Amino acid sequence: MGEFSKESFPSVKSILILDSEGKRVAVKYFSDDWSTNASKLTFEKSVFTKTLKTNARSEDLHFFVIAGDDENELITANVLQGFSDSVGLLLVLITNMNLYFATDSSHVGSELTTNDNANNAANGHSGEELDGANKTLKTSHR
Repeated sequence: MGEFSKESFPSVKSILILDSEGKRVAVKYFSDDWSTNASKLTFEKSVFTKTLKTNARSEDLHFFVIAGDDENELITANVLQGFSDSVGLLLVLITNMNLYFATDSSHVGSELTTNDNANNAANGHSGEELDGANKTLKTSHR
């Protein structure tokens, strides 16, 4: 196999998640370009301020992938899209888990109900309404 140098691979300097006011939600720096926390905060505010002018809509979170001037913009855009999609899927998973736990909390007692259909669980339907879509297990509490 041929030798690969670090310079032959695209590199990301940082990934930023900022709220609607430009404040840090989560950040990861992969470069030493910003050596102090103060310089990182200044940089984050600068990025947010510059991009706020190009984004007319208001969103809860803003995602940024920072790369060097010589990096391929298409690759950087794909990193941003992949990261954004991953965070979106995680948020959907967390939301669905919260819905599941909230709707199934009404079944606490002598029976444990498992919903086979996530839509039915989210809507809080009982087993009788679903013609067997739910499975009810008898449990004993001690």
